[in-house]
Amino acid sequence: MTATGTAGSTIPDLLRARCQEQPERAAIIMDGTVSLTFGDWERRSSAVAGVLHQAKDVKRGQCVGLFFDNHE
Repeated sequence: MTATGTAGSTIPDLLRARCQEQPERAAIIMDGTVSLTFGDWERRSSAVAGVLHQAKDVKRGQCVGLFFDNHE
């Protein structure tokens, strides 16, 4: 699958494909500078998934809610 997707592609599928195809491409840009690449996104999300699996026994495919406090 390519990041452009096909019929039935989900957002997680599209993000996963983009991470694999173009890891150095900017995923998030804030204030005109790259804040996160797709490769960074993949590494960070995998780290969070690993912690959830180890600490909370969350399995692949299960839904979880994450809360982020917005400190400015």
